[in-house]
Amino acid sequence: PTTGKPVAYSSIQSITNDVTLGWLVRGMHRWGASVFIILLFLHMGRVFLFGAYKYPRELTWVTGVLILATGMLMGFTGYLLPWDQTAYWATAVGINLNGTAPFLGPWLAQFLAGGPEIGSTTLAKFYALHMLLLPGAIIALIGIHIYLVTRLGVVSPPWSKEEAGRDRPVIPPRGGRAGLVRGSSRSTS
Repeated sequence: PTTGKPVAYSSIQSITNDVTLGWLVRGMHRWGASVFIILLFLHMGRVFLFGAYKYPRELTWVTGVLILATGMLMGFTGYLLPWDQTAYWATAVGINLNGTAPFLGPWLAQFLAGGPEIGSTTLAKFYALHMLLLPGAIIALIGIHIYLVTRLGVVSPPWSKEEAGRDRPVIPPRGGRAGLVRGSSRSTS
């Protein structure tokens, strides 16, 4: 056979052991995926701390969250591709966890597995998702994200001079702290 389960494991072994610097390319791919997710989390943390998710940049934040979710799906689908015991059981746990979600969970587990059990159909589906659909989605989302950032601009850090000169109310309008401690002065009668 030239495709499927028997070839997946031997292909990875051949790349790792027989191809010149194949172990390095495989390691860079694996660690690069982890670094991608870590950098996305750090970037989203900075965006959150700077308040850059607020109006008018909500859609930019949403595209960033979608990039993170798609990146995590890339990791999930790529984990099965070596087709070793770790990959098989990690995928089984992931699919079964998805199956416990209410409403769409059982359908999603059936869709991901491609049948009643994890096998060649699952491997082919994860390969197609990992190589075609998800990279295209990430590229499109990054394009939209960059367009929105260039269109709306970036937010200055809270400690910058631009932020220091900005007018901001110290207390919220209409009552401030007094509204938290005492009732309204209006009568209901």
